[in-house]
Amino acid sequence: DLPYNKTGLEESASDGYIDIGSERQVSLATQTVFVRYARRVLSEAGVENASEISVDWDPGYEQPRLHSLRIIRDGRVIDRMAAARFRVLQLESERSKHIYDGRLTAVHLLEDVRQGDIIEYSYSLVGFNPVFGTHYAATMDTRFGVPVYFLYYKVLVPAGRALQVRQLREPEQGRSFAEGGQTAYEWRFTDRAALQVERDLPDGYDPWPFIQVSTFATWGEVSAWAQSIFPRTAAPAVSALAARIRGQYSDPERQAVAAIRFVQDEVRYLGIEMGANSHKPHPPAQVLAQRFGDCKDKSYLLCTLLQALGFEAWPVLTPSGFRGSVAEWLPSPFAFDHCTVAARVGSRSLYIDPTINAQRGGLADIAYPDYRYGLLVRPGTEALTAIALQDPGRVAVREVLRVKGRTEPGRLEVETVYTGSYADEMRADFRTGSLPERLRKYEQYYAAYFDKVKADSIRHNDDEDHNRFTVREYYRIGKPWKKRGDRDDAVGIHPFMINSWIESPEAGERRMPFGLRYPARMTEDIEVQLPEAWEGEDFSEQYEAPGFRLATAARIEGDRAHYRYTYEATADRVEPADLEHYRAVLDRIDYHVAFDLTWGKSAPAHAVDKTFTPLTMDDMYPLLYVLIGIAVFVTWLLRRHRDR
Repeated sequence: DLPYNKTGLEESASDGYIDIGSERQVSLATQTVFVRYARRVLSEAGVENASEISVDWDPGYEQPRLHSLRIIRDGRVIDRMAAARFRVLQLESERSKHIYDGRLTAVHLLEDVRQGDIIEYSYSLVGFNPVFGTHYAATMDTRFGVPVYFLYYKVLVPAGRALQVRQLREPEQGRSFAEGGQTAYEWRFTDRAALQVERDLPDGYDPWPFIQVSTFATWGEVSAWAQSIFPRTAAPAVSALAARIRGQYSDPERQAVAAIRFVQDEVRYLGIEMGANSHKPHPPAQVLAQRFGDCKDKSYLLCTLLQALGFEAWPVLTPSGFRGSVAEWLPSPFAFDHCTVAARVGSRSLYIDPTINAQRGGLADIAYPDYRYGLLVRPGTEALTAIALQDPGRVAVREVLRVKGRTEPGRLEVETVYTGSYADEMRADFRTGSLPERLRKYEQYYAAYFDKVKADSIRHNDDEDHNRFTVREYYRIGKPWKKRGDRDDAVGIHPFMINSWIESPEAGERRMPFGLRYPARMTEDIEVQLPEAWEGEDFSEQYEAPGFRLATAARIEGDRAHYRYTYEATADRVEPADLEHYRAVLDRIDYHVAFDLTWGKSAPAHAVDKTFTPLTMDDMYPLLYVLIGIAVFVTWLLRRHRDR
């Protein structure tokens, strides 16, 4: 029985209701999943949010069966099954990501729901996805972002079938026993408080406890299953395309690049993932003819095309979401939410993500996201493959600031050269974004440092042969010199661009790692052209923190001041135990990497002060606004690739 009258966790509930119980029982013999939910309405908001009953299923292999629907009010059971009127909708919840899975949703809107009511319903889904054959694997969450009083899982396994079980991120607490000639695996959890997940986690970090079950004994078995749905094939249309590529290019490397570019750019991303095609790719000839496909379709086509050109190529099941976390998983196809390609061209081995558009340059220039692991779909695979970082890219910024008299306007010219994945991102961004919006955002960025900044123009040049994307920006600065309180006029010099990459955690302790942008490599050179000769001592310093290193240098040569900053991320995270050290290095950087060029009233008339002058809050607000925008943009790019 569910604990209908239990209380104590309501303070952390959300949406005006609390989950009393969640039950899920699976029978492998009958391929049936039984589900029961119960929730208590706590407020008027809960009346609205808890009154919709919905059941999702894939009509390609599942059949829904509703068992019960009732309201418990003041201890009295009100049966609502007879009056239930479900409407079946095809919502396509991932349509915005160009994915269509054909799932249906039956929705019923309960009438006469009141505060304090308990809503309980149960149903079954009959049928497993045939793409997995006789295998079964699943994950079952044991903590959530909301509290639940009772959580129950059960898996019934027929005699003669082996099931592996693993519980991650909390102590094992299940049991197994014989039941009706089968083996039952059972887990009960009570009073599950909401798990508070901290912000700014590294990509791939999974804080959620869960149970895994799988009939796959090894990763080799998962690879063998995948080989059955990615059979090596030859298609006349694909062979004809390979022949055309050979006719255009005699060099093998250029042939491989042409094949990669064709699949990335000429076959658009669109997934028809209904039924078995949730995991099984469509035939390469079909994908080529329709010129669209999802990650597995594009990967299968690229493998077939590269093979037709005489190269070795294999699909790679890829954990773009879980990344390094899959190393602790049981063997399961559900460790992977993406598909990519491994290839060998001559003596060069590389990985390719066919869903990334507009990658340019040669094979050595192709960047591959930091997915960490992959499972090769080829004979002989017995384990996950650890994949080293494959991204030669960096960002090189050169800023020239021209300043004259105290009251005269200045000029700022910025040239930024992007290579590797940075060039890919900027190329895609310039193809889709608008120039006025770009000018506005760039102008806002430098407005955090200078008064009366006006962006004149932005130009770009795309060297596709070498995958170098160059952006040139031109600004007018109405008032480059600022008063420093009662001090002299000064121009503040900061690592303007690198500042946006150095991540600062919120104050307080953390229980979870703090995520850093990774990979990240940037050099920033600043030249200040002054109205006359200036005085100042050369300066250089190195900073090493958990997760990154930063080098700074400054020198004065007559009427030119030169500053150089070099930043490189060395890890994607800072562990909680290292945060104190990380913050200490950030404090040192805050007070030592910015410089003031002061225009004094007494000798020496002009000097360089390497003591940091903190930004005021008025300065910080626009900078924070821009940095948040950049973070959202970078997150969107990563999620776009991850979701595919």
